[in-house]
Amino acid sequence: MNKLSILPLILLTSLSSCAGGGATSGSSSSAVAKIPMSSLHSSFYGPVAHRGLHDNEAPENSLAAFRKAAEAGYAIELDVHLTKDEKLIIRHDTLLDNGLGYIESLTFDEIRNGYHLSNGEVLPSLDEAIQAVDGRVLMSIEAKCDHGVDVERFASVLKECLAKYPDPTVFAIISFDLSFLAELDDAPYPRGLLDSEDRGMFMSLYQNDSPHFEFYSLSLSLLGTEEVRTYRERGGIISGWTFANQEQLNLHKEHADSYTFENFIPKL
Repeated sequence: MNKLSILPLILLTSLSSCAGGGATSGSSSSAVAKIPMSSLHSSFYGPVAHRGLHDNEAPENSLAAFRKAAEAGYAIELDVHLTKDEKLIIRHDTLLDNGLGYIESLTFDEIRNGYHLSNGEVLPSLDEAIQAVDGRVLMSIEAKCDHGVDVERFASVLKECLAKYPDPTVFAIISFDLSFLAELDDAPYPRGLLDSEDRGMFMSLYQNDSPHFEFYSLSLSLLGTEEVRTYRERGGIISGWTFANQEQLNLHKEHADSYTFENFIPKL
C-alpha cells in the first residue's frame, strides 16, 4: 500500500462537515456504516493475505498467489489500476520496472504483451482474479488512484465489473483517495479509507460518521491509539496493515477487526 499525496484541505473540511449526524468530540454516538459490515464474507474478520499468499513460485498480485490464499481460506488484498483504455489490471506499483512506463498511460494489451511476472504470468485482470478466487473468500480491492487517473471513470468501470458477479458480500473496496470512495456511494460494497500516521485522515475524521466509507484500514502505527480505541468502542470497524511477523500480530491484533499480513503464516 502506498502513501499517496494528502488530499486537499478543502476536501477534508467539506467531507467532515457533510457527515450528517456525526458525533462531536467526546460523544458516545455509535459509528454507523451505510452498508452493514455484518453482511461481509466471514473471511474479512481475521487474517487477510497481502497481495495474495505469495512466495517465489507465486509472486505477489498473481493468479497463483490468489489461488493459494483462497485454498488456505484467507481473504485477499489486491491492487487495481485503470489502464489507458479503461481496463482493470492488477499490480501494486503504477510504474512498470522494465521501462515500459506507467500503467495509466498504457493500454491493457501493451501491458500484457510487454510485461510479465517472475513466474511467467501476465498481469492479471480483475475479472481473472475474481474468477480464480471463485467466491471462496473476500477480496479487498485497493483502487490505486495514481498518475492522474480520472477517479469518476475508474469508479464507474469498477462498478460495472463487479456488478457482473451475483454475490456482493465477497468484495470490499479500499483506497487512500476519499474522492474515489465517494464515487461509490450508490454501490453495494463496503468501503474502507486507507490511512497512515503521516497522512492524518483518521485523526481528522474518526469522530464523524462519513457517508462515503464504512470502515478504516489503518497502518500499524495507528493501531492501539486512544483514537482507535474510541472509534471501536462506538462500533467502528478497523482493518490493520501490514503485519510482517507473528510478534507484530500478537502485539496489535487486539486493536483491529481484520489484519493484513505477508511473508509469514499467522498463528491465531
